[in-house]
Amino acid sequence: MRAIFNGSKIQKRFWHEVLKSSCLALNQIPRKGNPDSPWSILHGRKFPPNLLQPIGTPTIVLKNNQPKGRKFEPKGEEGILIGFNVHLRSYRVLLRSGQIMETKHRQISAQTSRFFESNCDPCLYICNDNVSLIFFHVDDLVLVGPGNDFEKQFEMRFKNSSCHDPNTILGMKFEKVNNKIKLSLPNHIEHGLEELGLVDCKISSTPLTPNLKLRDASDEDHARFRKLNINYRSAIGLLNHIAQLTRPDISFAVSSLARYSVKPGMTHWHEVKKVWQYLKGTMDLKLTLEIKEPAELLNIYSDASWGDDPQDRTSQSGYVCFLFGSIISWNSSKQRCVTYSSTEAELNPLVDSFHEGIWLKALLAEIWNIQMDAANHLIDNEELNERLMMTDEEFKIKFLNKHLIDNKGLDDKVKKFGSNPKTRHIDLKTKGIRQEVKHKNIQIKLISTEEMRADALTKAAPKSSVLNLSEYIDPDFKFS
Repeated sequence: MRAIFNGSKIQKRFWHEVLKSSCLALNQIPRKGNPDSPWSILHGRKFPPNLLQPIGTPTIVLKNNQPKGRKFEPKGEEGILIGFNVHLRSYRVLLRSGQIMETKHRQISAQTSRFFESNCDPCLYICNDNVSLIFFHVDDLVLVGPGNDFEKQFEMRFKNSSCHDPNTILGMKFEKVNNKIKLSLPNHIEHGLEELGLVDCKISSTPLTPNLKLRDASDEDHARFRKLNINYRSAIGLLNHIAQLTRPDISFAVSSLARYSVKPGMTHWHEVKKVWQYLKGTMDLKLTLEIKEPAELLNIYSDASWGDDPQDRTSQSGYVCFLFGSIISWNSSKQRCVTYSSTEAELNPLVDSFHEGIWLKALLAEIWNIQMDAANHLIDNEELNERLMMTDEEFKIKFLNKHLIDNKGLDDKVKKFGSNPKTRHIDLKTKGIRQEVKHKNIQIKLISTEEMRADALTKAAPKSSVLNLSEYIDPDFKFS
């Protein structure tokens, strides 16, 4: 309550209103072991969404009944929000006259902020007047853009807060050097090495043993691992956090090793240690954001292995997104279904990366207030590229190979490609991507395997592939 009184213009004589509003807000927080909030448990229903607003927010109360003869009088009266009536879903507003009005017809004063909430990310607020962004996370916020006026207004409004240049963002170390932004997690890596007793370990040049094929652990192997009394999930969880935020070069290793968290063996544990040994040698590798290729707005590389899992023969998908030549998004994941060709295997990450590209394109268009051109999707599968560039008629003519069979049912199914239950999903995805190409929402470009930057996200890659990806993560980093 002290913070509310200090940060707002509410007089202390309205302490009872502030107390009720504070209790109402606190009762929306679920307690440990129960997903429902105390308010929901007491009333047996969910709390009305979007009802809560910050106490002390300048508000305009709309007048529904305008007196006769006052047509040109203002239709609203300014006030300050001091409380809520949950049952009526209304607000209690302290007007300038000193009167407290309870009403549903109110709006937040437009003078308080020129920022609007992003449609792509609810934690992002955008001001198109001077291209400023505010990113919220819990009780911290980051302002991007010219912020002198904002800092003054913020410190006047919230007197117990401070504004300064960021040194961390979401736990990541933040550095700005020569028009470059560098993000890293050195403290997390050091903590993991200390927890696992690997501070003085040898350095590895790759996250995984190249060309390694992992399998489920046997009962004997799992029993030997349990004798070590090591928390495998904790080690993998921290690796996953690092991989998701700043280190795409270990994404495949983490994705592969996390599958064996229920029943790990000694081989899996040795590979987990190898990832940490690799991180020790590359602790200074930082995710670098800079404009390296001004002419290349949004390029997305997608790749896949084919049936490389020795047990279920599923494939691994991987994609990496570049903005002006810098990595901004990536993913490495196991495909859910067995694919019958490398073309089908590579079609899956292309579709996944297309969905990611649509979101990135919408976010950038919203931030810059411009109409975005199609994103470039780069693949290294010639057959897939050929299929996507064809029209439906060209596709039919191209694949008129003669196959002699003696089954009429099979003959009917293969002549109606889309009606075959085993291949319908391929046809749908292919036609979907071809439709996006036709509408100029996506551009497909065929590149050589040597140029594929997502290669290290699909397999236990050799040192050359890891080095290639690392050069795009941090051009200033040099392997020792």
